[in-house]
Amino acid sequence: MALYPQLSIIIPVAPGDTTWRELLPDLQPVLQEGGEVLLVSPEPPPDRAANTQAVKWIVSASGRAQQMNAGAGHSSRQWLWFLHADSRLDPTTLPALHSIIAGEHEPRLWYFRLEFLADGSALMPITAFGAWLRSRYGGMPFGDQGFLLPRSLFQQVGGYDETAPYGEDHLLAWAVRQHGFSLGWSGGTIRTSARKYRQQGWLRTSTRHGLLTIRQAVPQYLKWRSTQRNSKRSLP
Repeated sequence: MALYPQLSIIIPVAPGDTTWRELLPDLQPVLQEGGEVLLVSPEPPPDRAANTQAVKWIVSASGRAQQMNAGAGHSSRQWLWFLHADSRLDPTTLPALHSIIAGEHEPRLWYFRLEFLADGSALMPITAFGAWLRSRYGGMPFGDQGFLLPRSLFQQVGGYDETAPYGEDHLLAWAVRQHGFSLGWSGGTIRTSARKYRQQGWLRTSTRHGLLTIRQAVPQYLKWRSTQRNSKRSLP
């Protein structure tokens, strides 16, 4: 059974970013079996490599949320997989992806375990472990963990919040939960660049991310708890 013709891989590309070129070879097994890649940027395509039969370059408004929503809007496929341009696949990534698409599951948002490339601080294993705890036990995966979900669920929760100043991926995960759906670990791993930790400092970057996450998560958690209580009251 051909599974990847059901899949669109949506990759937002920042102005001047070329890291997507290193990701495309990892995605070749998916492309060879009918999957498509949608590169979404506020800039025109840099060359023909960005526009082929399986790889399409889409020009949209600037902003990660706007770009990912535009990519979803250009796709008519059943599954949407949102990847960061600086992500890289692990040997476990595609088997996990295949298993989810082939399986019969309740609609949910799937994410991958996060590991970092060797381009950052020696302390990155601590960050990776924290991301695992945050996503697996705190229900707060981030977009660099490769969100995979059915198109119907993405549309039902309203897509990415284009008004959010940051954390649109974090908010999407909360929206899924607030609509009564689950999050799930795919069973696979994705690796991502850690260069910003090297450039900005591990402690400074980790502290900033932590504070911003807490600021955004608290009202979302309270909203989720409210929906839980209202759901219980509506039961016969």
